[in-house]
Amino acid sequence: MDSVQAVILGIIQGLAEFLPISSSGHLILAQKIFDLQDPEQNKLFIVAVHLASALAILIYYRKEVLRLFTTHTHEISYLLFGSIPAGLVGFLFKDEFDEVFLHRPVIVPAMLLVTGAFIYLANRFSRERKDLGGAGLIGAVEMGIAQAFALIPGLSRSGLTICSGFLIGINRKEAIRFSFFLAIPVILGANLMKFKDVVANKVEIHYTPIIIGMVVTFTVSIFAIKLLESLADKMFFGFFSYYLFVVGLVGVLYFI
Repeated sequence: MDSVQAVILGIIQGLAEFLPISSSGHLILAQKIFDLQDPEQNKLFIVAVHLASALAILIYYRKEVLRLFTTHTHEISYLLFGSIPAGLVGFLFKDEFDEVFLHRPVIVPAMLLVTGAFIYLANRFSRERKDLGGAGLIGAVEMGIAQAFALIPGLSRSGLTICSGFLIGINRKEAIRFSFFLAIPVILGANLMKFKDVVANKVEIHYTPIIIGMVVTFTVSIFAIKLLESLADKMFFGFFSYYLFVVGLVGVLYFI
């Protein structure tokens, strides 16, 4: 991986982790197009840029994170219970998911089409009646279940969790914020498992593309979070479904 590829992949991760278009799906497609054939180096790079995304969430929502430990402590239980579904599925089946999609990449753009359909339907039939507290623990777990499905590459984690929040009636900015909070334990847990594999395989670390990718990812992530908050209303959010229909269809045709 050269520096230019690291910049491009960092931009993709920074945008796609937060915009509801699937970072894993786009990274896999980009790595195939760039013909990056070292799976361990690719895995290490993905770990690094995902950690940069998690750091961006903590920095952008630093005031809200502080409130978690002061005036909004009840949301800690929402995060814990909401993280359980993805944690269980990831622990039991993540390797199987990775193997299937590594050898059958056409499934990734197919899942982008599924994500696009879900976003379209959720955006059209969403209702906004309550904040996160009004949805309660059950609402948090429902968003967590949606996040578990998003362990399948091509299904957008942010798209599924945010739109499931829309469907259960959480107002849009609250759904976006909680979706990103849910991302932190999943990102850290999943990438800790990947990093353990990398260490066990004694992978040689190429620091330059990793550092470039992390810096670019962090910078673009801050921009992407702010952009998504500004595009949260129905008129603009539906755009992402059309984008996924185009990219997914092109991807399916490309791999076929």
